[in-house]
Amino acid sequence: MNRHTYLSQPNMNNITSKYYTAVITADGKVVYWDKRTLQFDWNNNDWVNDDWDNDDWDNDDWDNDCNDDDCQLNFSENVENVVSIKSSTQHSVILTAEGQVICTGYNKYGQCDVPSDLEHVVQIGCSSLFTAALTAEGEIVCWGYGAEQWNIPSEVYKHICCGHSHITALTMDGRVVCCGANDRRQCDIPVDLENIVSIGCDGNYNTALTAEGQVVGWGTLTINDNYLILRELLHNLRNVVTVFHGESQCAALTVDGQVICWGECGNKGENGVHNMPEYVRNVTFVSCGLYHFAAITADGCVVCWGDNRRGQCKVPADLKNVVGICCGYYHTTAITAEGRVVCWGNNSFGQCEVPDGLVANTGMVVLM
Repeated sequence: MNRHTYLSQPNMNNITSKYYTAVITADGKVVYWDKRTLQFDWNNNDWVNDDWDNDDWDNDDWDNDCNDDDCQLNFSENVENVVSIKSSTQHSVILTAEGQVICTGYNKYGQCDVPSDLEHVVQIGCSSLFTAALTAEGEIVCWGYGAEQWNIPSEVYKHICCGHSHITALTMDGRVVCCGANDRRQCDIPVDLENIVSIGCDGNYNTALTAEGQVVGWGTLTINDNYLILRELLHNLRNVVTVFHGESQCAALTVDGQVICWGECGNKGENGVHNMPEYVRNVTFVSCGLYHFAAITADGCVVCWGDNRRGQCKVPADLKNVVGICCGYYHTTAITAEGRVVCWGNNSFGQCEVPDGLVANTGMVVLM
């Protein structure tokens, strides 16, 4: 699912989607929709009972795979004043205006066991294995698989992001800290990394943006990474204002609205940069899916590129005045200035069946 800029941007805290879709409504509640949540079998390193090629999951034995209430998303109707929502493939985390954290969904590793004394939270994050929170005092609290063993240094932090099995954080004085698994070098922070204004991570890959608009990356973005090409690509990037992450791809947005993408998705040129469609210009925000991208342009339109086998890049012709965008794995969701929610792409779980009468939160924020 998931916002690393100090510029005024559309509120990406109010919408999330992987295999389901969830939004914060205009009155501060959460609405989500799908028919079921697909599970990942970590022992066999594969999705449970899927059929990617045929896109036919009607015969999945879902009840036997996930017959525990903990596998289902279940936000209480009494939860109000929600200001942020994040999701993994199997659980979601919400943050209220009062700094309360609420988790729901799959809980095999304790990723939904919110500490009873947790309060004054200002930012949340999650992966399929763990959940993290940043408090107003700049403290990081994590729970879930392996999190209690991470020994996060005692610092005052201002931003966090969650990889698959690690957390990356930015201190108040512009330094980067990583804790957790390091099997893909995702915690091997480059030497002399300083003067950082924002960070991002997903999967096993991190980026940091310097005050000068340059991007530094480390870890493993895809199994086919060419480190020399990737290092040269990042070294040559200039005037970047933010970097957006997907699980296997990244997109950098420059000050003049250009987008540079690298990673698994797209038609790569000789220098490792994706060959961008000509219509991708004057961009203000980008969301990265599993194999596709979606962006909002300065005039409130949406452009998509990348994998379109499930229609996730087929933007509705009448869509305009868009203020929010989010790529799921194989579908895309947009929010208009009027609060209308529009979904397109794969609908195997009903994730594109927007509830009648839904009006989403459209607030503008300064993303951290």
